[in-house]
Amino acid sequence: MRRFIIPLMAVVVVVVLVLTGCAAPAEPTTPTTPTTPTEPTTPTTPTTPAEPTTPTTPTTPTTPTTPAEPTAEKPIGWPQVVIYPPDNPLEGLGVKPDGTPYEVHHLCFSAAHPCCLFGVEWFKELGRRSGANAIDNSITYDPMGQLQVVEDLYNLQPDALILWSIEESMFLPILEKYAADGIDVYQEDHEILCPTIIGCSRHSGLGMGRDGGFYAIAKAEELNKGYKALIVNGYLGATPGIVRPLGFKTIAYDNPQWLQVIAETPECMWNDAPAADAVMSIVPANPEINCIFEAGGMLGGVIEGLRSIGQLYPVGDPNHIFVIGLNDDGRAPEYLEEGWIDGAIEHSTYKTCGNSFKMFLMYTCMGESLPVRDLVMDSVVYDQSFFGTEAWDLSWDVLVRAGTPMEEIPIIDWGYLGIPGYTGPK
Repeated sequence: MRRFIIPLMAVVVVVVLVLTGCAAPAEPTTPTTPTTPTEPTTPTTPTTPAEPTTPTTPTTPTTPTTPAEPTAEKPIGWPQVVIYPPDNPLEGLGVKPDGTPYEVHHLCFSAAHPCCLFGVEWFKELGRRSGANAIDNSITYDPMGQLQVVEDLYNLQPDALILWSIEESMFLPILEKYAADGIDVYQEDHEILCPTIIGCSRHSGLGMGRDGGFYAIAKAEELNKGYKALIVNGYLGATPGIVRPLGFKTIAYDNPQWLQVIAETPECMWNDAPAADAVMSIVPANPEINCIFEAGGMLGGVIEGLRSIGQLYPVGDPNHIFVIGLNDDGRAPEYLEEGWIDGAIEHSTYKTCGNSFKMFLMYTCMGESLPVRDLVMDSVVYDQSFFGTEAWDLSWDVLVRAGTPMEEIPIIDWGYLGIPGYTGPK
């Protein structure tokens, strides 16, 4: 993989693909907040995976209550980006006029998984470059413990908090106290929790599912064959676990000649083991299945499930089962290169955490208004056509697999937020 270190003060403007398409779909009404502790959006294998005791049976697929709006085409590709030079364009932005650093805390629901861990490390690196005192407080799989951390941080009276949580109601009272004391709170990767949130940077869960559906239809048209799909569900008690499959189903609902959802797994808790068991049970019982949509963190389970029943064939083989899923477990590059999956839907903490930190610099440190409060970013769908491109090289999971040091990863304007106050070369 080629390196990204750009010579000092060089001008690099990367315009890779300018794509046509429709606007990102509107977010659905936020589903009812689950009363049970929510699982993270991007886990791989929790410390105590839940193994099913009996063979998994498919549940009846549900029809979306509100069909998606008619859409002719959807952009699937790489946005126009600007890569900033390595002269540290953030230098000094996180420092107060009196020379002391701004203090910003970060709290992620789980720093144990590849996607989350990258975001945590990128937050700390951006703090180092800006001069801010950036402190991560992430814990693993403990919503009540996370709430306790937020309450404890309030007593420290920091300048700002960046919160990544899929829980909602339990945080409202303490976040109102933050606002009353002038502590700015930003949010990552989830719908805005309450009116006091200053800004939010996220991917659309519904959009991820829709992107998967659009991609499946494009391939079905290319091959002139219809897909009968199995959805591998994550945690159905959390908003992302609900809206990702819903997005996929809305596209199937509008395009039944190319894509139909004929089976869904029970909730697999974003865990490889139950996902593999579900695939091993459902696919043989439904031999017409030739498409799998994986809703996050379970690509390994899908691949091993297909391997175990002798149904794992590479892309291009006439027996290949089309597979698309999220790249949040870090294994998508490997599976794409080996030909086991057709596409990977981007879930990028490189973008979400980078943009939430820019919001902190812009609003808390520089006192500027945010151009957008709820920043919902489109996801790129990666496939083998991306190999060797800038888009591939700058995917967070490719960077991690290549062992790229954090200090060598470039700061990028993804087409949403630039660097506040930066007037140097790009």
